[in-house]
Amino acid sequence: VTSNITVHENNLYFGDSIGFCYAVNKNSGSVIWSYNAGGSIIGTPAILDDKESKVLFVSSDGTITCLSLYDGSLIRNYKPDENKNEAVNDGTAAGNGLFFVVKSDAKLYALDVETGRIVWTFKGGDQGLRTAPAYSDGLIFLGEYDGVLNIIDAKTGERVNGGGAGGAVNTPAVNNGNVYFSSWDGSVQAVQIKSVIPLWSTNVK
Repeated sequence: VTSNITVHENNLYFGDSIGFCYAVNKNSGSVIWSYNAGGSIIGTPAILDDKESKVLFVSSDGTITCLSLYDGSLIRNYKPDENKNEAVNDGTAAGNGLFFVVKSDAKLYALDVETGRIVWTFKGGDQGLRTAPAYSDGLIFLGEYDGVLNIIDAKTGERVNGGGAGGAVNTPAVNNGNVYFSSWDGSVQAVQIKSVIPLWSTNVK
């Protein structure tokens, strides 16, 4: 297994080095469905719970695959342009009909799930973007190699707020109105998203 696990309702979603994405019942461990995308799956699958619930994931060649959440049937996939360096760093996030990926040009891309059209891009600092984004309630949370945490409006791609640490910031986690992020400096921080209020910081070095 080469990807992280996403938990949604009663199932776990993850991928392996051969290219299979699996839906597994979280209570019994039984495989509900599997789909072979043909290349090692990286990062964390993203769930888009809209009128046609979907799971999206990234393969090591930069292909982004979109499947039906419930039966694993292919909805569409997005192939990288062979004439461009379009590798994807880590996984994807999804929300409001868009999915979000960081590509090897160190930009965050927001793409329309239905068409694959680029809606906007976000360029980070000089040291670049190297981890996956997280999505919650209309906002994107994205760490940078130079220690910055960005809070970005998912509709416009504009940075609305953020925070920081003393080292590269990893992919954040969002839960119950708070964002949690860790850094290469050994710190883990919790921030209330509304009004961007720091809650606590601890160092585990």
